[in-house]
Amino acid sequence: MPARKLVPIILLAALLPACRSMPPYAGPRGPGTPAVIEAYASPLSFCGLLTPGVCHADILLIDKSKLASDAPEIALDGGSHRLVVRCLSNMTLATGGNETSIHTFRMDFQPGARYRFDARVVDNRCQLAIADKASGKRSEAVETY
Repeated sequence: MPARKLVPIILLAALLPACRSMPPYAGPRGPGTPAVIEAYASPLSFCGLLTPGVCHADILLIDKSKLASDAPEIALDGGSHRLVVRCLSNMTLATGGNETSIHTFRMDFQPGARYRFDARVVDNRCQLAIADKASGKRSEAVETY
């Protein structure tokens, strides 16, 4: 197995036990209208045959809290946040070509704004950004493994 495929696996193996000790994400706490991020998933429910490209992107951590749900939308207070996101993609037309990558974002979310994941495969790797739905402004990951 190539070394670049092992890095996300090793990172996940180290990250997941640490997540157990983190509190679950409780949602927005402040007053005002929260910002909302829409989940990303391919139209099919699995990552394999006939689903080349990005299958889904899910948030693992928001700030220092683990995300414990697969909700179609995640609400959070406006302001600066750190998100750790897992991207699962399939590089082939066959099952078994799946690749996982981890992306870290640090960005300011505007109260009341709606965001979406902009996910695509570039050079056989998941390229992930978070885009403001109204303006189209994209925020790229600050780290990718």
